[in-house]
Amino acid sequence: MEITVLVIEDQLALREYLRKILEKEAYRVLTASSGKEALALLKKQDPDIILLDLLLPERRHWLFSKNRIRILSCWI
Repeated sequence: MEITVLVIEDQLALREYLRKILEKEAYRVLTASSGKEALALLKKQDPDIILLDLLLPERRHWLFSKNRIRILSCWI
């Protein structure tokens, strides 16, 4: 079973770094540079894991269902 990870990060270098690491470990990786882009992707895709930059400039637009998402915080 292939696991899909959505990486939401506005900094290109970090987004690409995470993509390369995850792909090397055989994850299928989707990327988004903004919340708006991520929401558009989520309408078409259903990732198993979301890595979200909690300091995105538009973070006020994010709403999460506590029943569906478990947030594990860590600083990178």
